[in-house]
Amino acid sequence: MEEQLRCNICGVTVSSSQAKQHASTPSHMSLRSKLEDDLNSIKNESYKNDSSVVIQWEKSI
Repeated sequence: MEEQLRCNICGVTVSSSQAKQHASTPSHMSLRSKLEDDLNSIKNESYKNDSSVVIQWEKSI
C-alpha cells in the first residue's frame, strides 16, 4: 500500500507518488502564495517596533 501524505498547505490527502503533482496545481500554488504573503506581513508587523541591540547599534553610528 502506498504511503498517504497530508498537504500542510491545502489539507488534502494525496499518495506519495502524487505529492509533486499536487504541489504544482494552481489551487495549491495559490493557497501557498496567500499563506506566504500572510506570514510575511505578520513578520514585518512584529518587527516594526523592534528595538534590538543591533538596531540600536546601527542607529548610533
